[in-house]
Amino acid sequence: MMRKVKRMISVLCVLGLCSSMAASAYEPEEDTSVIRYFDGCYAEVTGTEESIQNKTDTVIGSKTYIYHDLDGTVLFTYTVKASFHVDGQKVESTACYTSFYVSDGWKKEKDNFDGGSGTAVFSDGKKEKKIRLSIACSKDGKIS
Repeated sequence: MMRKVKRMISVLCVLGLCSSMAASAYEPEEDTSVIRYFDGCYAEVTGTEESIQNKTDTVIGSKTYIYHDLDGTVLFTYTVKASFHVDGQKVESTACYTSFYVSDGWKKEKDNFDGGSGTAVFSDGKKEKKIRLSIACSKDGKIS
């Protein structure tokens, strides 16, 4: 009986160790920059490397553009997301998509994404804002 308890504790410890190592291996890396416009509005552009299986497998990343008015209120967001297969010699895009959010009074007029770069146009009826975002992956699995 005591042997079974010790064995069970050992198994649980190993599982706990493995799960904590796996969780730390998938912590997203983020890089944010701020763009200031002449009218006082600004945008935050955040690139995220969301997961890496290992250096010779799948990398998933995204870039998000968040447009703020003078008061800091978010007017719209635009995200491009893509996954890449990396084998150390070449990089292949395997999937891609865009998503967006608009606040009251704003709408998305256009959206075009080819897997490497995306363009969207947002409007509030008075002014338009054209957004261009690109996403790429290097041979060593780094999103840019």
